[in-house]
Amino acid sequence: MSKKASPRLTCGEPLKAWMQKNGFSVKKMASMMGVSPGSIYAFLQGRITPRPDMMHRIWIATSGQLRPADFYSFGKEVMKCE
Repeated sequence: MSKKASPRLTCGEPLKAWMQKNGFSVKKMASMMGVSPGSIYAFLQGRITPRPDMMHRIWIATSGQLRPADFYSFGKEVMKCE
């Protein structure tokens, strides 16, 4: 039986890239998601792993452009969170 690599969180890079591309500040994203800016910063810096409800809020705030699977790496090298 082969050993399967478990998915690893890629920090908040997909969200950070989406925010930059769409001109969203941390404050604006937090407002859209109904969370504090501190929660967004903590996620972007890799200090917290978003719960399923926060992943759902990201999906809604980005009009479905970002999905939970976008935040996981399957067997790829994952960069360190800053």
